Formats: sequence, structure tokens, C-alpha cells
Amino acid sequence: MTTRRKAQPRKQKRTPTKSKPDGIWAISYSEVKRETVEWFWDGLVPHGMLTLLVGDPGLGKSLLTVYLAAMASNKGISSILLSAEDHKGATIRPRLEAAGADLGLVHHIEVRRDGMEDGLSLPDDGATLDQIIGKTKTRLVVVDPLTAHLPESINSWHDQSVRRALAPLHRAAEKHGCAVVVVAHLNKGSGQDPLYRTGGSIGLPAAVRSALLLARDPNDPEAERGSRRVLAHIKCNVAPQSASRACEIKAATLSGKGKPEAPYLKINGTSSVSGRELLDADREGQSQSSDAEEFLREELARGQRTAEEIKAAAKRAGHSWRTVQRAKRNLQVTAKRIGGKGRQGKSGGGKGHWVWKL
Repeated sequence: MTTRRKAQPRKQKRTPTKSKPDGIWAISYSEVKRETVEWFWDGLVPHGMLTLLVGDPGLGKSLLTVYLAAMASNKGISSILLSAEDHKGATIRPRLEAAGADLGLVHHIEVRRDGMEDGLSLPDDGATLDQIIGKTKTRLVVVDPLTAHLPESINSWHDQSVRRALAPLHRAAEKHGCAVVVVAHLNKGSGQDPLYRTGGSIGLPAAVRSALLLARDPNDPEAERGSRRVLAHIKCNVAPQSASRACEIKAATLSGKGKPEAPYLKINGTSSVSGRELLDADREGQSQSSDAEEFLREELARGQRTAEEIKAAAKRAGHSWRTVQRAKRNLQVTAKRIGGKGRQGKSGGGKGHWVWKL
């Protein structure tokens, strides 16, 4: 009786490499094969390499990563979203639906250790991540944010430590030809170079081949309440830097009970605003806010003032009312209505007025 061998899945063909003994030697570049860069997102996110996405919290970086995952799925490409800050069911899935993603092609990685849910850790889980990328035929990997996927043994302010954590991502990008997007926050510095404003070690922006900065559009008439964003290309080692993209955060109504809404990011073409201009506008806004806070402290140092008095004094001092209101929130100034009808409709007599107090 003969035993039939079970059919084995076909393996991807690999170019055979000649084994070489350990050593150090010189190789002429005439022996190096020229390679053409393939792009996941034209001019911005390359395949087979790492891309950095940096920006302040709450401005839409995660929405951009969802946009990229939806873009991949609409091309029939599988992606992996490693998100440590957003809830999978309450936040990420609704956003993917709002962005029009094919949910069957977008994956998250579930990790359990000692019976408890845990997050993927780099570089420790690099080999497992590599296997999953191969199994799902993933061409886009997002790590959002990088610091949340680093173990305590990795010092995010130490170049060598950061490069060690990134090594598995480099290897996976080269081996599988996938685009890897690493998300980071801006630090609190005041420099004009966006690459030096990346939180942690300079080794992170130095290790990637492309880097993107997402920030508020300084030309948005709604200022900090506005939904307009600019995505600036701040570094590229493999091609000329691409034009900035004009973005807008919108909301989509989803199907189902209660018809919930979910935000998504829309790209509205190119923008003339550069990365340095985005940081200049941010720094100018911070400076104006700081001046307004000092103004408000002086105005309220002698006791409470009416909102009308503060507004008139702000106009004389050259402060916009929106900036003064932001300073009011930062300083935790209390506001109390005196007279007139309060918020609950109770009569207080007369028109009434608001009083501010430190």
C-alpha cells in the first residue's frame, strides 16, 4: 500500500543567492543592480521602505492611516493596522466604514500573553509579525504610534535602541515589498525643522526614507475649530519631495441602529503650504496664546471683570477674541452669569452679564 503525500502549498519563488563566507571586502557599483522605487501612494509612501507620519495629537493622523488602509483595500491590497490608542470596534471599524474600506482586507493583530490581551511589541514580536505579513499577503503595515509598541527595554530617546526596534520593520518591508508607516507625535520644541520636532530620538526620522507632517491648515478661517488640514512632505531619500496635500475632516452617516456618524479624511488636491510654514504658524499661534494668557492674568489680577470689559481691553491690546477665549480655557478662568435668564431659564432680572474670575 502506497502512502500519498499531502500536497504542499506553492512557495513564492526567490532569487537564489550564493552563500559567502564571513568577511569584509569591496564591491564595485557596476555589480550592483539598479532598482526602481515602487510607490504605494505616489511620491509619498514607498513600497519596501519605512515612512514616518508625525503630528500633534488629535489632528487626524489616525484618520490618515485609515484613509491609507481604505486606499489599499480598494486596490485589492491587504493591510495591517497596529493601533494602540483607538478602540477597534467603537473607533477604527466605523472610521474604516466611513472611508469606504473593504473590511475583509484590513487586519488588526490580537496578542494574548498569560491569558491577558496585550499589544504587539517591537522588536520582540518581529518574527511573528513577519509571518503574519506573509500569510495575509499584506502590502501596507501601520504602527500607530511607535512608542506604544516598544517594550521597557527600548529607550525611545536613544538612537541605537530605536534602530533596533525598527529593524524587524525594515526587514519585513524589504522581504515582502510592503509599505510600512510609523506614526509619532511632535515634541514640545520650538524649532523650525519638522524632522527635529519628532518626539524621541532623531534616529527615527533618520531611519525612514520618507516623512510626512500633518497639521492644521493655517489658512483655515475657522482656526482651531476648523476641519482643514495640510499633509506636508518633509523628507524623501528616494525621490524629490512631493507637493503638500490639502485635507479635510468630514463625517459620514453609517447604516444601522441610530445611524451613527464617523469621521473620515478627504484629500482635496495639493497645497502650497510647506512643513516649515506649518510649524511657523503653530509657533506663532503658541506665541499669541502665551501673550493672551499674560494679558488675561493682568486683567483679572485685581479681581473679577465683566466679559464686555475684557473684550474691550483685548481689542485695545491687539488680541483677537478667539485667542483670549483660548487663554481663558488654558488658565481655567471661571465665568458666571449675573442677572438675566440663566442657562436653566431662571430669571435674574435685567439683561444680565458674564463675569470672569481667575
